[in-house]
Amino acid sequence: MAERDIVMVEWTDCNSQSRWSDRAYTKKTLRLGHCRTFGEVLDDAEDYITVAGSVDDTNDNVNSVCCIPKSAIQNVTVLKKAE
Repeated sequence: MAERDIVMVEWTDCNSQSRWSDRAYTKKTLRLGHCRTFGEVLDDAEDYITVAGSVDDTNDNVNSVCCIPKSAIQNVTVLKKAE
């Protein structure tokens, strides 16, 4: 995978709650999040991938950036190769 490729990253995220709730209910309902992130690869490092959801090519600004640990990634699909 190369910088500027457009990708879909499928990964697992933690989930949390910050309210009082019954222990049994919490054990029964709280699960890991199964996520998909779409965007342009900014960095494909040894232990993480950084993806920008929005890119402004006129000034090289980025927005909606997500840095995902490779240990959490199940699959990466390249949707469009960088030109």
